[in-house]
Amino acid sequence: MRRKYNIFKISKVNKKTIEIALQIKNKNDYKEVSLRNPENNNVPVEEYKFLGYISYKYLNLKPDDGIPLLKQAFKLQYKIEDEHKECKQCGKLFTFTRKSKDFCSNRCKQRFFRNQKSKKKDRDCYVKGVFV
Repeated sequence: MRRKYNIFKISKVNKKTIEIALQIKNKNDYKEVSLRNPENNNVPVEEYKFLGYISYKYLNLKPDDGIPLLKQAFKLQYKIEDEHKECKQCGKLFTFTRKSKDFCSNRCKQRFFRNQKSKKKDRDCYVKGVFV
């Protein structure tokens, strides 16, 4: 089964992820907010609300600032590459599912290899002294 490289799983967010997020927060300038309800013991179950809860409780940030910070810390912790790559043929950014994927579509892949083939043929003709 293929492993997707661009997955952010809440179940894998742990103490180390929060520590990395705090280090990133200290390097950059983020406005801290005061906690609205620090005595709240009810941990939300929904993904976005849970991440917002972690942002408020541990990072003292609004969810708009804290959630991207947590995702960045998650990528650093698990050494996940960026979610987007640039297509070798057309230069468009695309979301990849495998680490080895270099093209946005099969069409671009085919065009790239056809161009490489024609360039190689031109070089071979030039080396042999035959001009087309």
